Amino acid sequence: MSPRNAARRDPAERRGELLEAALDAATADGLAALSPTVVAARAGRSKALVFHYFGSTDGLRRAVALHVVHELDARLRAPEGLDYRARRAHLAAAFLDAVVVRRAVWRDIWRGELADDVETGTVLDEIRSTLVDRMVRSTHGAQARGGDAERAAAAGRAERDATSRATARSRALARGWVALVESIAADWLDGAAGTGPRPVAANPTGGRRRCSTAPTSRRSSSPASTGSGSHPPRPLGRPVRASGDYRRTRRSEMRVVVVGASGNVGTAVLAALAREPVVTSLVGVARRVPRPSGASTVEFPHDAATWERIDLAGPSAGQVRGRLVAAFSGADTVIHLARTPRTRSSVGERRATDVEIARRVFDAAGAAGVAHVVAGSCTGAYAASGGDEPRVESWPVRGGDATASAPWARADTPAGRSAAAERPMTSTAEVERHLVRLSQEHEVVVTSVRSPIVLHRRGASQLVRDVVGKLPSRPLRKDGTVPLVLWPEGLRVQVVHADDLADAFHRIVVQRQPGAFNVAAPDVLDGQDFADLVSAGELREISPSAARRSLAVASRIGLAPVDPIWLATLFDSPVLDTTLARTILHWTPRHDARSTLAETVRGIRDGAGSQTPPLLPL
Repeated sequence: MSPRNAARRDPAERRGELLEAALDAATADGLAALSPTVVAARAGRSKALVFHYFGSTDGLRRAVALHVVHELDARLRAPEGLDYRARRAHLAAAFLDAVVVRRAVWRDIWRGELADDVETGTVLDEIRSTLVDRMVRSTHGAQARGGDAERAAAAGRAERDATSRATARSRALARGWVALVESIAADWLDGAAGTGPRPVAANPTGGRRRCSTAPTSRRSSSPASTGSGSHPPRPLGRPVRASGDYRRTRRSEMRVVVVGASGNVGTAVLAALAREPVVTSLVGVARRVPRPSGASTVEFPHDAATWERIDLAGPSAGQVRGRLVAAFSGADTVIHLARTPRTRSSVGERRATDVEIARRVFDAAGAAGVAHVVAGSCTGAYAASGGDEPRVESWPVRGGDATASAPWARADTPAGRSAAAERPMTSTAEVERHLVRLSQEHEVVVTSVRSPIVLHRRGASQLVRDVVGKLPSRPLRKDGTVPLVLWPEGLRVQVVHADDLADAFHRIVVQRQPGAFNVAAPDVLDGQDFADLVSAGELREISPSAARRSLAVASRIGLAPVDPIWLATLFDSPVLDTTLARTILHWTPRHDARSTLAETVRGIRDGAGSQTPPLLPL
């Protein structure tokens, strides 16, 4: 019998093999990145086999979390004969050692994917309770020890009956000590991740709580009150430090509405906000919601939101405005991410629709008294850079005169004025102008988040439909390679991972930061980077004019969803300087451009997607 057949006949061994691969993946990237596809690839097995043993993605993540929790329990078993102080020191060191080994997993257990999982929480509580019992027994054993036989006998009886004889005071002290060690470990993880704390600690009643003043329940049906109006409107491009951080003020609840929540960026933003304890109510607005009925899906993060199905480009502007005002009622923050699908209309119609949708969203937000409006923007808002020098947020937007270019975004230099006037205004720049107008007409904080191309594995199928095209992407979808990469000479591309972009949105919302922020991966891609990934380094550069002509033909005959204007915008887009986001938001990307591109290419090859209509797999 071959080893492979023997493995087939031993389900426990096969499950252990898959669990070991899952542990390796989760230890490296955390539970949020763990999926049956990842485990199957690591173990060299089929995805169906992973589903067979673990049932679902949630089941797989829970199995890893429970294994890690039981690992902690094993580490916490102190050797016999230690006195109270030595036992306490051993337990603290063992706890921290266990967290260091599986830091990414523990971060998700405390404040991420498994933070609200009942089964994982129950096991954690049992371990906390056992640890408290051990502490109480060692305390009473230390009190009973002495130099004579009588005291030694008493110590023996105390060891046997310590739990029943433990005083309420000693048990409360033990619980407090356990919570302190756990909080230290969680705070260390938060410092390593650069995000706000969300540890879990044992409370005196034996229940489970987060070490935060924010409530943990999500009350979608009970909207939080609107902002106090203490934040006067500020011009974009002049952010301040987090004086409005909800976690540093008395406000402990937020209601956030995400417009365009079913797309790639919207899904990532929902996930980031769903994990934030201050955000107690999430509303998703979209034309194509996760289910035709408008109900939430059963999968994270879309199940964390209440959904409103609204066609933002509907023919009746008044009706759309009324529905948006109702959806925004009681909201602290509105995030605008909606875009017109590329396949829905011509280029001119699509851009005009994008501007009209933004105008309707901003108008409704002002009418509803929303305190903070955040708009997703892109590099297309900027004037041409003319080189690879990174540009900060004050680099001008497109459009030359004061009426066409928002004054907060103009660099008062000859180069800046020339760049602003050189190209006509894009729809993205016009949307930002409407955002500035909103801040001038209402008591509202406004923020623009400017990003380059946004990539994620789950957005691979959408990328094929909207940018690459089904026919040109056929070799990639078949085996992840192409014979040769044709690349426009001089073109360089910046990208950002959707999860990193969502992290920036999350920080802006919680801190209520005004202004404009550039958000991008730290490195810039060129043709050789693409070729190294998909064509074994085979690259042929072509002139920009030849690339535009070829794309124009492909667009006219329906092979390419994008047009030459899209390519021209890529050439004009400046390299984004992200110093402001790193300094003010304390934001740091977790993904570089090359790994983000590689993840997306694998997603194209695998036909990856998600459960929302815009992200459905091919």
